[in-house]
Parts: sequence; structure tokens; C-alpha cells
Amino acid sequence: MNRLWLKRLALFMVMVMLVSLLAGCGDDDDDDDDDDDYRKPTEQTTPDPGGNGTTQDPPGGNSTTQDPPGNPSEALLKVGEYVYLALPDLNVNRIGVSAPKQLAITQIKGASNNMIATMDSKQIDEVVKAFAKLKVTSYDGVSSSSKQSSVTFVWSDGSQSTVLFEGSKLAYNTGKEVQLYSLEGGDEFWTTAMGSGGSGGDTEDLKTVTCTEEKFETQVPEECPTLYKSGDGFYIGANGADVDANIIPYVLVARWSGLGVSAQDYLSEVATPAFRNTYGDNLLQISEQEKLDVQFADGVTRTMYGMAFRYNASGNSLWMYRVVGEFGGDLVTFTAKYIDGEAWSENQAMSLLEYAVVYFRLTDAKQVDNKPTPTPKPGGNNNSGDFRVVASDSASVKYTKYDNGLFSADVPEGWVVNVHELADYLHYTFQIYDPKNPDRRVYYNIRLEGLFASEADYKFFKNAYPTSVLAQMPWVDPHNTEEFFKKFNEVMEPNYTANFRCQTMKNFRKIEQIGTDMFGGDIIRGTFKNDSGEDIGGVFSVSYLVASLYYVNVMYTYNTYSLTAPESELTSWMPVLEHIFGSIQFSNEFVKGVNQELTTVSQGIRNVAKICSETTDIVISGWESRQASYDRISQKQSDATLGYERVYDTEKDMIYRAPLDFFDNYSGDRYQAVTDNQYLLPVDGYIEWK
Repeated sequence: MNRLWLKRLALFMVMVMLVSLLAGCGDDDDDDDDDDDYRKPTEQTTPDPGGNGTTQDPPGGNSTTQDPPGNPSEALLKVGEYVYLALPDLNVNRIGVSAPKQLAITQIKGASNNMIATMDSKQIDEVVKAFAKLKVTSYDGVSSSSKQSSVTFVWSDGSQSTVLFEGSKLAYNTGKEVQLYSLEGGDEFWTTAMGSGGSGGDTEDLKTVTCTEEKFETQVPEECPTLYKSGDGFYIGANGADVDANIIPYVLVARWSGLGVSAQDYLSEVATPAFRNTYGDNLLQISEQEKLDVQFADGVTRTMYGMAFRYNASGNSLWMYRVVGEFGGDLVTFTAKYIDGEAWSENQAMSLLEYAVVYFRLTDAKQVDNKPTPTPKPGGNNNSGDFRVVASDSASVKYTKYDNGLFSADVPEGWVVNVHELADYLHYTFQIYDPKNPDRRVYYNIRLEGLFASEADYKFFKNAYPTSVLAQMPWVDPHNTEEFFKKFNEVMEPNYTANFRCQTMKNFRKIEQIGTDMFGGDIIRGTFKNDSGEDIGGVFSVSYLVASLYYVNVMYTYNTYSLTAPESELTSWMPVLEHIFGSIQFSNEFVKGVNQELTTVSQGIRNVAKICSETTDIVISGWESRQASYDRISQKQSDATLGYERVYDTEKDMIYRAPLDFFDNYSGDRYQAVTDNQYLLPVDGYIEWK
């Protein structure tokens, strides 16, 4: 029986070639054989190839078989042996005792790769029985090829056994070379194997799956589950009853509107920088971008682009192969995720990716490969009479002077100044925030105590003085800004009162260092989640001083501050936050009070009067030289999520956010689409249709 696997389209051939080069797909590196010149036939009772658990002698298999022809110093297997007994190091002698829970089969024929990723128990049983009948008939020399077909048995305990083939011959990897052996039953085995994955005819049993949220559909094998997750996309699981981002392998399909980048540039300008920012040193390998001419099931050939990424996650090496194309003016990404070095995982993910791509189609009114026909708004189509520009909150800020006798600052009208009522001069702490959106905030603390310098210090003190109040102090190590703000809530909790609480910071992550504070601390750009799970970004810094206490080391922090706003609007609000922070000045009375409380460990803050304004110069310089690619990505993604595109007003030299259909309904010259560099500029206003 023939199994039709979509006729090896250009997409799949290129994907397999690429991933094979990078990840060793099909390479003969799965075995770890010893270096003995001979391996004697296995002397053991033989499980019944039929799989019923009884024992019997294999027909024709005994220790009196002759040496194979060829050079006996190189040949390891014996004529007459069953393959599953001849390879004890691969652990396939389980056959007949226990059935594998899964099979992953790859058959290479010329330039084509046929793959079967998962089967039901009946189909697995048929393939296992056919494999159990394979016997070695002759040694045929050493292979010169680096690509072999494979059959991987995935056992119930999670272990795997991979056997290699060239055509109908066994390809045995000795660790030094690949030896070929002719087989009795080889052709019959491959006929059974490649005819077992479908319905018994020429086509796979496929089902149509629809993502109603992003308005597209595709076809996948019947056994594949699906799940839509907002912010991620449409997950398609390779097997089993469940699917999510933690069950690998899978394929993820996502549709993006208004990213402002072509499919050709997406992988280099969006995906690659995003992966670098997300995984950092854990991003191990990035392939070259490939142009793919893909023939779809509807007969249309479309140009797409692909790239592979290998990275570490929780100690595991994983691959992502991402393909991107343009559909109806939007970008659609297809991502196959699989385990590095596991042929069965790769086979499942890549074959599922092929289905998801080839059968993909949009289900909304947009026409594939064409932008919708613009529908002008009533009243004209090339002047500003059809819409109005509303100034953004950040562009219309008006400041008022705040002064409590200890410090003064320029504060936006309507914002709140919240001072810690129990803090003395040396530990003075305050925050300035927008009550309409409290994540727009400036936080500042001169000095904080109550931190152990390491976990070892914490444990030593707690064991020595378990009832001491100090034994409850947290520890921060290593001594940098990222680690401090990862523990910000834990550090601040003992200092909260009914009238003073800071914003919650969850999953804090450093993006990049943008400078060094005057006290030696690193100034970083970072992000975190607030209580509602929204992404908040900003600039953060803290400086440390280590001191000795009771045979352990403790720490003081100095000049701790954060300037934050929702990530989607951070570029617009940073000038405001910087202005607030730079305007903070402490009075002579305050400076006098600080100096009276100073100890030898804190002389560095004696000149506290203009400490914020001097620090702001460093912050502004670092912010202006920050990593531009991250901002472009985050701003484009936030626009797409919120349903905007950005517009440049050539007359006023301003940037606006506009509805996604703006350029479909405007044909004048004054307003133009923004360039990539203009994504780094604040948003001055919003365009609204009248």
C-alpha cells in the first residue's frame, strides 16, 4: 500500500535539508558501539516475533551460522541473525516482550523524505511484527552515504531505539563506519512500514481544524489535538489528547497584522532579535534564512521564508523551525518545535508542519496574497476632514511644582506623590505615579538595609539565631540590579505600611544594561508583569555596599530607583519619567539631616542634594543609546495587538497611532507610514475617524 505524503514539495525538501545540516537529521550518530572485531550471536531465549510473550528459538538463528562474506575484521553481524537480536546495544530485543508506544519512521528515497510520525496500536503491531522477521543474509561493505532511513521505537519508559537503513539494507553504525547488510524481508518490511500510517489508501486521514480567533484553517492528521492561546497562537499537537507549549513536539500557527515588516525581513528583523532577547546565552544556534517556493494544496505556489533556531530550555536542547509567509496583507508564522537529537520528535514536528503550511487558508473576507480593496470613508479620501488627531496623554502633560520642604519635583498634573511616612532622612523613600495608570511611576529610595549578602550568609545566621528578627531578612546574590528587582516584592514587603505600598513586580527580566550608576550599580532596561499580567517596562538601578555583621555579610543598597510604564507606551512616557526624576532636588534642611545620620559606610551619599538630576544625565544617555531592535519589535507587536498602525505627519513632524485601515482610506501625501527608526520616537497623538 502506498502512503501519499503530499509529494515532497519544495518547502519540505528545503526544510529537511536545512534541519538535517544543522541538527543531524538522519545522520548515523545514534549508536555507541564497542570496538571489538567480532560480536558473537546473542545466546538467549528468543521472544516470539508475533508479540505474544512466548519463547522459542528463532528459525535459522543459531550460533553455528557462518561468518559473513567480506572482510571479517570489519563485519560485526552474523548471517542468519534476527536484526532485533543482532543489535543488543540498541535495546530492540524488547520486541516480543513489550510493544513500543510509538514509532517514528523516516524513509529516504533519492531527494525525498517520507515520514510517519505516529500510529495507532494496530498499525504499530503490524510494523513491529514485520521488523521482527528481518534477518541478516550478507555483509555488503561500508556505506559512503551520510543519510540513512530510520525506524525509532519509543518505549513506554521514554527511552528510544533507532535502527538505520539504506534502501532495504540494514545500515549498522559501528562508531567508526556504517556497514551495510542485506536483509531477508527488507522490501516487505518497508512496504508494511510506509503503508501503515494512513487509512490504508493513498491519502492520510486528515481533518480540517479552524482557528476562529485568528480566522484561518488548515488540515492535519485525525489524531492531532489543537488549542488556541491568546498571545501565542494556534497550537497543533503531534499526538495525544493534550496540547500546549510544554508538550513537545508541536506546531504553532499565528497570524500578525500591522507589524510593518515584510515576510522576507520578518525572520531577521523581528524573530531573530526577539529570540536573542528572550534566550540570551541559551540561544545556541541560528541558521541562515532560506527562500522557499511552496506549492499549496489549492495549486498556488507562494514564496515563503524559513529559519531554524536551537536553544536551551530548563536543561534541554530544543529546535524551532519557523516559516513565514504573507496572506491577505498579514504575516502568518508556522513554528515547528522539537527535541534536539531525537529523530522521532523531529519527524513528527516537521511532517505536521508540512500539513499545516500546505493546507493553510484564511477564512475571513481578506483575499489571499492581496490586500483588501480600500473603502473610502464618507466625505472624501485625501484630506483630514474625515478624521481628527487627539493628543496623547504623554504629549499633553502639564507639570506642577511639588515641594514638601524636604524635596521638590516637577509632577504631572493629577499625579500622586507618595512618601513613606516612617522613613528618616537617610532611608527616605517616595514614589510619584499616575492614579489613572499606577504603572506609570517613578520610585526612589536613598538607602535600604536588611539584606544578607548571600544564601550562605542567610542560612548561617538563621541556624545560629533562629528566633532573631534578622533571621527573616531576604538575601540577594549576585549583587546586581536584575537580581534585586527579581526579589523586589520580597525585599519591600517588611517595609510596607497602610499608606505606602509599591507596585508588584513579577517575572522581572533584564533586557540590557544601558549604563553604570555614580555609585557603581548597573543601570538596566527591564520588564516585569504587574498583578494583571500586563507587560511593564522601564529603567532600573541599585548600588550595593557589603558590611560584616555577626560573622556573616549583610548589604546596604543605595540610590535605588525605577522609572516604569506599560511596555506598549514606554517610549512615549520615558521623556516624562526622565523629566520627573531629573527635577527632584533635596532641600538644605534635608541634606543637613542626612549628614547628621551618616555613618562611615555611607559617605558616598553626602552630596545628596542633586543626586537625582545628576543620575538622570546617565539614564538619558543610556536610554538614547539603548538596543533599538528590541523597541522596534515590542512597539510593532503592541500596535498589532492593540489594532493600530503608526503614521508620520510630515507637516508637524509628529508620530500618531492610527486605525489599521487608515491607509486603506487615505490617499493624501501629508501622512505617511513610519520607518523602522521612527518606531523609537514617542507617540504624539491618535488618529480617530469622525
